[in-house]
Amino acid sequence: MRKVAIIGIGITPFRARYLDKTYFELNYDATKLALKDVYKNVAKRLNLRLKN
Repeated sequence: MRKVAIIGIGITPFRARYLDKTYFELNYDATKLALKDVYKNVAKRLNLRLKN
């Protein structure tokens, strides 16, 4: 296996308790948001490179 890093931010809404979600689901949501953030940054960088 190779090491990878996610360079992005994903934050779930803050609540004192989540009765309807498990820790796994909260982690999944945060990871999904972080990956969306990463793809936005990559798209911006590629767009800037293509314009130059």
